[in-house]
Amino acid sequence: MYGSEGDWVRLFRRSSGYIRTELYQDVNNPHRFVTTDLWISKVHRDTFRKERAEEFELLDKECASLTETEQFLGDFLVQTPHTPDHI
Repeated sequence: MYGSEGDWVRLFRRSSGYIRTELYQDVNNPHRFVTTDLWISKVHRDTFRKERAEEFELLDKECASLTETEQFLGDFLVQTPHTPDHI
Protein backbone atom coordinates (compact mmCIF):
# COMPACT_ATOMS: atom_id res chain seq x y z
CA MET A 1 0.00 0.00 0.00
CA TYR A 2 2.73 2.46 0.97
CA GLY A 3 5.68 1.36 -1.15
CA SER A 4 6.97 2.88 -4.37
CA GLU A 5 4.43 0.92 -6.46
CA GLY A 6 1.63 0.74 -3.88
CA ASP A 7 -1.94 2.00 -3.92
CA TRP A 8 -1.01 5.44 -2.60
CA VAL A 9 1.50 5.99 -5.38
CA ARG A 10 -1.03 4.92 -8.00
CA LEU A 11 -3.44 7.50 -6.62
CA PHE A 12 -0.80 10.24 -6.39
CA ARG A 13 0.37 9.59 -9.96
CA ARG A 14 -2.96 10.96 -11.17
CA SER A 15 -1.57 14.40 -10.37
CA SER A 16 0.96 16.13 -12.60
CA GLY A 17 2.58 17.65 -9.49
CA TYR A 18 3.55 14.34 -7.88
CA ILE A 19 7.24 13.35 -7.94
CA ARG A 20 7.67 10.20 -5.83
CA THR A 21 7.09 8.44 -2.52
CA GLU A 22 9.81 7.01 -0.29
CA LEU A 23 9.20 4.47 2.47
CA TYR A 24 11.67 4.18 5.36
CA GLN A 25 11.75 1.41 7.96
CA ASP A 26 13.15 2.12 11.43
CA VAL A 27 16.25 -0.06 11.92
CA ASN A 28 15.53 -0.36 15.67
CA ASN A 29 11.80 -0.99 15.36
CA PRO A 30 10.85 -3.00 12.26
CA HIS A 31 7.15 -2.16 12.81
CA ARG A 32 7.76 1.58 12.49
CA PHE A 33 7.83 3.35 9.13
CA VAL A 34 8.05 6.86 7.75
CA THR A 35 6.78 7.79 4.31
CA THR A 36 7.71 10.91 2.41
CA ASP A 37 5.68 12.08 -0.54
CA LEU A 38 7.50 14.50 -2.81
CA TRP A 39 5.53 17.07 -4.80
CA ILE A 40 6.59 19.89 -7.10
CA SER A 41 5.06 22.29 -4.58
CA LYS A 42 2.70 22.48 -1.63
CA VAL A 43 0.15 24.05 -3.99
CA HIS A 44 0.29 20.96 -6.22
CA ARG A 45 -0.19 18.66 -3.22
CA ASP A 46 -3.05 20.75 -1.81
CA THR A 47 -4.77 20.90 -5.20
CA PHE A 48 -4.50 17.13 -5.50
CA ARG A 49 -5.98 16.69 -2.02
CA LYS A 50 -8.97 18.87 -2.95
CA GLU A 51 -9.56 17.26 -6.34
CA ARG A 52 -9.15 13.68 -5.08
CA ALA A 53 -10.54 14.11 -1.55
CA GLU A 54 -13.08 11.30 -1.83
CA GLU A 55 -10.60 8.79 -3.29
CA PHE A 56 -7.99 9.82 -0.70
CA GLU A 57 -10.45 9.28 2.17
CA LEU A 58 -11.54 5.87 0.86
CA LEU A 59 -7.97 4.65 0.53
CA ASP A 60 -7.08 6.04 3.94
CA LYS A 61 -9.94 4.07 5.50
CA GLU A 62 -8.89 0.95 3.60
CA CYS A 63 -5.38 1.28 5.08
CA ALA A 64 -6.53 2.03 8.64
CA SER A 65 -5.95 -1.55 9.80
CA LEU A 66 -2.28 -1.31 8.75
CA THR A 67 -1.44 1.58 11.06
CA GLU A 68 -1.49 1.96 14.82
CA THR A 69 -0.95 5.71 14.67
CA GLU A 70 -0.31 8.27 11.99
CA GLN A 71 1.29 11.64 12.52
CA PHE A 72 1.80 14.44 9.99
CA LEU A 73 5.32 15.78 10.55
CA GLY A 74 5.02 18.90 8.39
CA ASP A 75 5.81 20.36 5.01
CA PHE A 76 9.51 20.45 4.16
CA LEU A 77 11.58 21.94 1.36
CA VAL A 78 14.37 19.97 -0.25
CA GLN A 79 17.50 22.07 0.01
CA THR A 80 19.54 22.21 -3.18
CA PRO A 81 22.43 24.37 -4.32
CA HIS A 82 19.80 26.53 -6.06
CA THR A 83 17.55 27.03 -3.02
CA PRO A 84 17.55 30.70 -1.94
CA ASP A 85 19.24 31.33 1.44
CA HIS A 86 16.25 33.27 2.79
CA ILE A 87 13.87 30.26 2.88
